[in-house]
Amino acid sequence: MGLLRGVFGTSAHPSLAQQIGGKDPCIVWTRNPINLLPKLCSILLRAYESRRVEHRYPVINNINLVRDPSDISRLDVALDAVLATNPHHDVTLAPPEIVNWEEVQWFRIEGSRAPPPAIDLQFSAIRTRLAPNPPTVGGLRSLQICTVRPDGTPGMQGWSAYDCVLTEISDPNNSTIRCILMAGDWYEVANSLIQQVVQNLRLIPEHTTRRLPNAEANDTEGVYNGNLATSNPESLALLDAKAVSYGGGRSRIEVCDLLSIGKQLYHIKDYHGSATLSHLFAQGTVSARLLLERDFRSEIRTRFGAIVQQVIPEANITPSEYEVVFGIICEPTRNIPVDLPFFSKLRLLEAVRELRRLGFTNTSTARISRNSSGTNAR
Repeated sequence: MGLLRGVFGTSAHPSLAQQIGGKDPCIVWTRNPINLLPKLCSILLRAYESRRVEHRYPVINNINLVRDPSDISRLDVALDAVLATNPHHDVTLAPPEIVNWEEVQWFRIEGSRAPPPAIDLQFSAIRTRLAPNPPTVGGLRSLQICTVRPDGTPGMQGWSAYDCVLTEISDPNNSTIRCILMAGDWYEVANSLIQQVVQNLRLIPEHTTRRLPNAEANDTEGVYNGNLATSNPESLALLDAKAVSYGGGRSRIEVCDLLSIGKQLYHIKDYHGSATLSHLFAQGTVSARLLLERDFRSEIRTRFGAIVQQVIPEANITPSEYEVVFGIICEPTRNIPVDLPFFSKLRLLEAVRELRRLGFTNTSTARISRNSSGTNAR
């Protein structure tokens, strides 16, 4: 399943394998002699048939990638019907892959009657572009969304509008199943899992320690972070884009985007779909894990200023004294985290569990509303 690709874990049996990757096939490199191959296969088969993974990670058996072309066509037809009858159906546009934000200033819908380029594309722009006809899967596949560089020239990345769509519909053949279109793929998700995820999300508190101001209509996350730090120089340290080389190789780690004198670690991202938000949640857990290492703390204390030195001790750290805040810049009507894409909800819950396991028991979310005009009430 695409959701599990790129996921790696440490094996509970190091004599069998050091790491396990989340891919369809099972590939094993082993130093065991050939005569032990049957035993190794037996161990792998027992693990595959075991229900332990299913109980620990219910997502495994409750989400299925739709592979059958006839089922994909059936769901595309169902989406056409929803878009034709319900102009208010919730559809989000987001890049289907990681974007190099240093090379991207805007997104542009190609063709005549297209709206001006924008950093935050709305599906209403697609409806305007395709009017007077309603959006259809065929129309979305033929419509291109491209990137624009900061100098106004065309960017290197571009996708069909269909591949940028994030939306959910009910399975016409099974009321217990929700169908999610993400990055051009359909997924079937059990309603029971969706309800469980929503219940767990409501247990994550909203950040209330500091009032985070709105973002301007065209603010990137870097601009937003810089403005916030500039307006609070005595209480916030700007660490956005200040990566630390640590652990050898090419590993470069950001502690957070903003560090507060009150021991808040702010990780802030603009709302651009599951790929961007996955990076946000990963940044929070990787940073927290490294903050438990004395060498890493010593490195960032040496590199950064007084606020970091005051908030991050070189001696032992008490994780429960810190608040990890996931801030998401989005339109004011979006409820965070309940209105996030489903796979982003899963990744957020996994991040919170990992943070709590590490001792960072105080984790919260914050919606940072994006203004539609040039006025920003601070």
